[in-house]
Order: sequence, then structure tokens, then C-alpha cells
Amino acid sequence: MYIEILVLSQILNGPKHGYEIKKNVNYILVGNYEINNNVLYPLLKRYEKDGVVIKQTVEQPGRFNRIVYTATDKAYGLFLKLAGDLPENLAHDSDEFLTRVCFFYMLDRDSIEKILKRREKFLKSDIDFYNGHSTTLNGGNCLPRSVDFRETQKTKDYLELKMIEELRAKYCG
Repeated sequence: MYIEILVLSQILNGPKHGYEIKKNVNYILVGNYEINNNVLYPLLKRYEKDGVVIKQTVEQPGRFNRIVYTATDKAYGLFLKLAGDLPENLAHDSDEFLTRVCFFYMLDRDSIEKILKRREKFLKSDIDFYNGHSTTLNGGNCLPRSVDFRETQKTKDYLELKMIEELRAKYCG
């Protein structure tokens, strides 16, 4: 779903052709994931069918015509709906959470608080899992690296909980 948010954000910033959208989204993702044409163009086609974008052909003398996508009035509403919600089944996904954080400046307080609470709930359950998870086998032998992994994961989760409190103070007062 975060790919949809990123694609919409690009179109909302002004009319763009598919390659430009793809290039910009891949730049934002910094190599963590690359959107490919098999994801982008079906998404744009769906947006066009749903009236979220208008597809226009722009003539370029001496070159192939270029297809440009422009946001309609529906685009901003869909963007706010997608960016303003972190479904519980996606709260575990850092990319989903952090994409929404990037757009907090566009969201209302209630949406931000709901997103932060969902992520916070996941992180606390993750910490509880690692606190209660055994690192030994039945015979009492320690699993290789399991203690280090568990502690590293818990530290990461605690740091993110601290970041959530900072975001809450900044955006929710």
C-alpha cells in the first residue's frame, strides 16, 4: 500500500509521465525496493479507471508521444485516506509506517495519533514476544546468536518507541 501512497504523492506534485513517477519513487525508496512497470502501470490504469488520474497524450515533435498522468480532485482525497491510515495488518511493516510518517505534515492529528498507536501496539507486542521467547533448546543449549538477535531487536523496538513519543509531541501536541 505504501507504493500507492508514493505514486499518488508524485502525481499530486504535478503532471508526470510514467518513467518520471517510477524514477522519483525509486529515488525515495533508496534501493530498498524498486517499483517496476508491472506494478506501476496497472496501478496508474486503476487510478485512471477510478477517476483519480487523467491520462493525456502529449505530442513531442521528432520523438514518441508521451503519456502524462494528472491528478483529479479525487486524488488528494484518496491520498489522505491511504496515508492517514495504517491498517493493523500492516503495522508490523516499517516501510508502511515510515512512508506515512513522511506525510504527517499533511495529515490531521487524529489520523497521526491512530497511526502512532497502531505502530506502538505492534512494537510493544514484539518486545513482549522477545522477552518471553526462549533462546534455549529442550536440552538447555543456547541457540547460536539468538540472545544477540533478541536483544538487538528489542533495542531497535525501544528506540522506535522513543521516536514515536517524539513524533507524538511534535504533531499531536
